[in-house]
Amino acid sequence: MKQIGSLFRDWAVFDSEYLPEIIHFRDLQLESLTGNMYPAVNGGSPVSSLLLGPPSTGKTCVLMKALNDIRAENIEIAYIRCPLTTTPYRMMVRIFDCVRASGSANRLSDGQTLRCCLRKAG
Repeated sequence: MKQIGSLFRDWAVFDSEYLPEIIHFRDLQLESLTGNMYPAVNGGSPVSSLLLGPPSTGKTCVLMKALNDIRAENIEIAYIRCPLTTTPYRMMVRIFDCVRASGSANRLSDGQTLRCCLRKAG
């Protein structure tokens, strides 16, 4: 959406879900986070990670890029914004929705898929 006389070239960069093609100055953090997630590619459990830093320094951006890199390896990812999902039940519903949306659960009934999610989460 381009407006004539606007100060901004691309309003999409202000969207909370915006992910730039190139992330500058975060190579070390991206490499570390991707390395922590990589055991999941081989069927293992990813290493727990904690992203800390001041607001607007690229934490979510680095996380989304790392998740996209792992997703390219055909690993199912459920990205859930916790401030919007306030109860354990709503968290499981969001995970279930992500699994169903990925298409990998199409072979299973809803009950079988939910039991699979609960088993993996437990």
